[in-house]
Parts: sequence; structure tokens; C-alpha cells
Amino acid sequence: MYNGVDVAIDVRLPKGFSVNGGLNSGRTEYNNCGLAEQSAGCLHVRWRRQTTLTGAPGGTTAARTNAYCDVVPPWSADTQVKVSGTIPLPYQFYTGVTYQSLPGIPYYASAVFRNADIAPSLGRNLSAGANGTVTVDLIPPMSQFEDRIQQIDLRFARTFLYSGKRFEPEFDIYNALKCEPDPVGETATTVRRMAHPDSDSGRPVVEVWCESDLLDRVAHR
Repeated sequence: MYNGVDVAIDVRLPKGFSVNGGLNSGRTEYNNCGLAEQSAGCLHVRWRRQTTLTGAPGGTTAARTNAYCDVVPPWSADTQVKVSGTIPLPYQFYTGVTYQSLPGIPYYASAVFRNADIAPSLGRNLSAGANGTVTVDLIPPMSQFEDRIQQIDLRFARTFLYSGKRFEPEFDIYNALKCEPDPVGETATTVRRMAHPDSDSGRPVVEVWCESDLLDRVAHR
């Protein structure tokens, strides 16, 4: 079940100032405990099925406790804030600023247990036999996260008119303050590259663009 709220702003001020952006805050709660309760006088029989966590490696078994199957993430786990604005500068230059605050990547951890580790407490061998193993989740889902991703992008530009044609060179700096947390593990690195393919290891990226009425937009690095 999803609960959330969206807030958007769009403000235009005199002399070319503008601010726009928004906030999205929400969370998806799910319960897949498979709980069945049967009452017979004072007897209560409960059964909980084993599950695999969303996002966890395939074949991983979740513990049979509420912390692993009744998941209520914190609101911050899926809260995003994005704000951008334009600020006019002297000599017809202007700068654009974009700020993003994105949720950190959730942590998952698992361990492999052998039949010899489990049989004493289970009272029998695993269904896979004496040589079987079980991979068990160690961290409840959506309970621990990396630090939030804080990113500021800057743009400096100016429009030139020549012989009735418009030219607008632009100088962009992505992740100017390098506020992005260092990735932990392969999953974090993959997500970062999907979010910004040009930003490797969170370092700032500089691009120079030029727009005109005659030429398509071309990037030089």
C-alpha cells in the first residue's frame, strides 16, 4: 500500500528570477507474512511462510519474523526534493542552479549456513540433504540506508545575437560540490551510473554547450 504527498512550486519574479521544483514524500508498505491463524478453544495455530525480500539476491530466505515480512519503511526512504532556479547576472549573463536530495540506497546482507550449522537446532537435516545450505537475510528490508544523495548542478550562459542569429554558449557543472556519498558495493555503483552515466565515483562533471538557430546542440568536453 502506498501513501504519499506531492508538492510543486513555480515562481517567476521580476528581472528574470525564477524558482521551480517540488517534493515527493511517500512510502510503500507491504505485508507478505502469509499469516494464517486458526483458533480452537485456547489453541492458536500460526503458520508463516518463508519469503524472499524485494531487492534481495535470488534464493535468499527471509527470517520468519514481522521485521522481515511486515515492512513499513521510513518516510525518508523514498522522499525526493528537487529545486531549480534562474538568476540573472550583469552583462546579460545568467546562471541556473539545480538542487537534488535523493534517498540513499537500502542495504541488504545475507549469510550462507550449512546443514551442520542448522541441524542441531532444527532437529533434522535440511530438506536438501546433509550437504544442503540455506542463504538467510541478516538485515530487515528497508531498515538501513546509505546517506542521502545531495547534488548541486550549476549552469552559466549568455545569449549573443549576430546578423539576426542567436548563439547561446553554456557552461555546465554537474555535482559541483561532490556531495554524493561514496558507493558501497556493486549495486550502489550500478544505481549511480543509471542515474547519471557521466558521473563516475561521484566526481563533478563539466560540459560546454552551444545553442544556435543554425546548428544543433553540440557538446564538447
